[in-house]
Parts: sequence; structure tokens; C-alpha cells
Amino acid sequence: MTPPRFRRLSAWLRERYGTRVFKVSLRGGFTCPNRDGRLGRNGCAFCAGDALEPPGYTRGQDLSVQLSSGMDYVSRRYGVARFVAYFQDYSATYASASRLREVYGAALARPEVVALAVGTRPDCLDGEALAVLDELRRERDVWLELGLQIADDAVLEALGRGHGVRAFIEACEATRKIGLPVCAHVIIGLPGVTSAKERETASLLGDLGLWGVKLHAFHVVEGSPLARQHRRAPLGLLSMKEHVERVVAFLEELPAQMVVHRVTGEAPPRLTLAPTWTVNKLVVFDAVVAELERAGTWQGRLRGCPGPGGSSG
Repeated sequence: MTPPRFRRLSAWLRERYGTRVFKVSLRGGFTCPNRDGRLGRNGCAFCAGDALEPPGYTRGQDLSVQLSSGMDYVSRRYGVARFVAYFQDYSATYASASRLREVYGAALARPEVVALAVGTRPDCLDGEALAVLDELRRERDVWLELGLQIADDAVLEALGRGHGVRAFIEACEATRKIGLPVCAHVIIGLPGVTSAKERETASLLGDLGLWGVKLHAFHVVEGSPLARQHRRAPLGLLSMKEHVERVVAFLEELPAQMVVHRVTGEAPPRLTLAPTWTVNKLVVFDAVVAELERAGTWQGRLRGCPGPGGSSG
């Protein structure tokens, strides 16, 4: 078997727990400062809340029901018995400490849940939230999924993020103090962003010593502010080939030990306005693997990391 050319989350989970482990996405009833009025009301330009809803979810569904149905579905489909509880709705640290303990604790009460993953913004990590996460990581694995999107203040402002790169760096520094692993979220192919800027972002993540990264393909989602803009004047969108080439260039700039959680991202087909190729993440994943092989390159090559099997090329 050919050694992998990037460090996949699936392999890391198997190494960590000795078996296959899958995520179960949950909604904990969180909101976001870009939606509750603190910073704005409409969310980030690319965001539509419905795209984050797990399969089978109904509004207001009890967390225990979400978790049971999610685990049952994943277990039947993939034959696994260990799970990561993933809170991904908006900013899942944007609540009081008591509320966070209640929500996270409900997920961790299930012995089949081996880890907790929490998605949030860098400006929603106050001392109380970090203290709760620090408490929980002493009994179960916990990691933070932290949205950056791109390391460019002007682009973040255009997207309506409400924070800059410095806030992301400071959040990573705060998590490092308590030993909390961070997986950064980055969008490949944002309008006006070059491959060079994406590679700079990869270098920043490496310099910060982050544990993981999750790459998303930029796509226009129904209900988002960018959907309205795209209908007025179509945005410049990458082809699948261009996305794959940019992902490969990004991976070359990462440290070899960084865990790559995904190399694309998708919304439900009914909500995906464009580009339509993003709805089939397995096809995109296979194309990235093939391009790494074709180009004879690997994660960390431009950082001087050895290639598959310890080779240098």
C-alpha cells in the first residue's frame, strides 16, 4: 500500500483509539455575535444557518435525541461504535459557563463518545469558556475548531467576520496555555484571494504550532448574503481542478505532523447555489489524493519534511 501523502484525521483517530471513530454533528442551540446584534444580524457573508443542520435534525430537537439518532445512523452506515460529539452550530462557546457545562456534559455522558469537538470564533473564547474546556479535557479528549477562513484582514472585513487575524492568533495563544488542541478552519477559493495568500495562511498555521486544519471549498449557499450578491453579479468561483491544485499547494506549506481534517467541504445539494461540484466531497478528496501522487509531492514538502516512506522526493 502506498504511504499517504498527507496526515488524515481518520488515521489519527484510529491511532489514538485503536478503532474507527466518526463524528456526530450536533446543535446545542448556540448563536453568534454576528447574529445576535453584538456585531451584526446577518451572519458572515458566506454563512447560512440551515447548511449546518445535521441530517434528520428538526428545530428544537433535544440534544440526547440528536446524539442517539446520530450515533445510530453512523453506526449503521459505517459499522463504528466510538464517536466524536461535534458542536458546530454558529459559535459553540458563545454562552455562559453553566450553559456550556450543561450542553457539553450531556454529550460526554455517553460512554461511546470518546472526544468532544467544539466549533467557534476566535472572539468567543473568554476565560470562562476556556476554563470549562480545560475542566472537560481532563476527563475526555477535547479539541477546538476555530474559524479563521483566511489570514487577510481586508478579506475578513469584506466577509463581515467582525475580527481580524490578530484575534485568531491571540485565541491560539490562549488555548496553548491550557494545552487545548486547535483545528483551524480555512476556506479555499474565496473571491479575490490568491493561492499565494492561501499558502501564507498555511505557513501561519504551521508557525502557530496548531494541531489540525480543516479546508473548505468556497461555495455559495442559499440564504447567505453572498447568495444575493452572486445573483446580481456572479462571483469568480474555482473549478474543481483549480481547487485541487490550491489544496495541494496549501498542504505543501503545512508541517507534516499537522492533522488534516478534510480537504473540501459541502453543503446540502438543495442549498448549494454554486459551484455544483462541491456537493460530492468524495470525488474531490480522491482528486486531491491523485494530484499529490501525480505531482510527486506531499504535506510539508516546502517545509523540508520528508515525503512518504521518509523520502525527500
